[in-house]
Amino acid sequence: MKTSLSMLFAGLLLVGCSADEEIATISNSASNAIGFNVVSNNPQTKATMINSTDDLKRHKLEVFAFKDGAYYMGSNADEESWKDHGVELKYDVATHRWTYNDSEPIYYWPHQEPLDFYAISPADKITVSFGPVSIKPETKQFSCFLTEDTKDYHVDAMYAMKLGVKKDATPNGTVHLTFKHALSQIVFQARKNDKSQSVTVVINGMQLYNVKSSGVFTFPTSDQNKGVWTLYDDLKSYHNIELVSESIDVKSGNEVTNLSVGNPLLCIPQTLTAWDHSSSNQIGDQTTDNAITDTNKTSFLRIKCKIHDGDYYFVGDADTWGYTYVPFGAIWEEGKRYIYTLYFGAGYNADGSEIDIVPITFDAEVTDWVNEDRDITDF
Repeated sequence: MKTSLSMLFAGLLLVGCSADEEIATISNSASNAIGFNVVSNNPQTKATMINSTDDLKRHKLEVFAFKDGAYYMGSNADEESWKDHGVELKYDVATHRWTYNDSEPIYYWPHQEPLDFYAISPADKITVSFGPVSIKPETKQFSCFLTEDTKDYHVDAMYAMKLGVKKDATPNGTVHLTFKHALSQIVFQARKNDKSQSVTVVINGMQLYNVKSSGVFTFPTSDQNKGVWTLYDDLKSYHNIELVSESIDVKSGNEVTNLSVGNPLLCIPQTLTAWDHSSSNQIGDQTTDNAITDTNKTSFLRIKCKIHDGDYYFVGDADTWGYTYVPFGAIWEEGKRYIYTLYFGAGYNADGSEIDIVPITFDAEVTDWVNEDRDITDF
């Protein structure tokens, strides 16, 4: 296994505007207001991702702060709401600054007491893919439901935290909050293996079956650690892989063909067990949540394609698309981008029988929104 990890992140700066300590002792002084500035790295994908300052500007941020175990910024959910209320920030294009949302009060630095900051983004997507938000003194959590195959639901859930921040101990009153990705990003590309260079492979669709798509994220206890995902029991039958075009010819030679790079699938971190393609474990009705007959709900890729050598078709025919099935096992972690390369020779039929050319194997790269290589044993 070859591994290299490099974290991409979005950073939020909470800026105390005053550099004058005498003025800073006046808690309601405008120069002692907690201001905001947002920075990030370069954008990487065209999905609803947050990889740049410009990406963040398109969304609202929600910030909570606690002092002495009680709310300082934000409040409990009211009786008609299912989420706790943070302080919303928006980007003001006219002033080129992050400001409090129109309905929000301005918050000021306390004189000596430390503050614990927690933040989530994009706040304007909370009612779509985010579920209940419970960020209060005793819990720091939010839910996520990636239940629809649309980009409105598959959004980049991000979080940030900084604990024990004192105004006097922070240069110029600036609090640095580093936003991290709570989800995993999944993309696919393809190659032909050495024994199938003469074979034509055309891909028309892909689905990843038996993936859990909802759960609760708990903030870490330290800003140096990772959070914890607790998955709900419900199991989504499949996620559609958004391909870069309707019909993709896999190139010959050593050149890699892009299938979904640039159109990533966002998933909750989890462990997937690969489908055992034995004859006693056939793939069942793919239109239901029981897409596989065993009780383990193991995972596989269904690839809609045509594979042929001249006029001889291994999958599909001249007028009809066929399907090949690939066992898919994975361990996904938060904040990592997984690039899976399918080496095409064939795959399996729904009954577990091998298509009569060289099987598809995997090579995978894993990154913290960059790249990491991983080899998966041939099957």
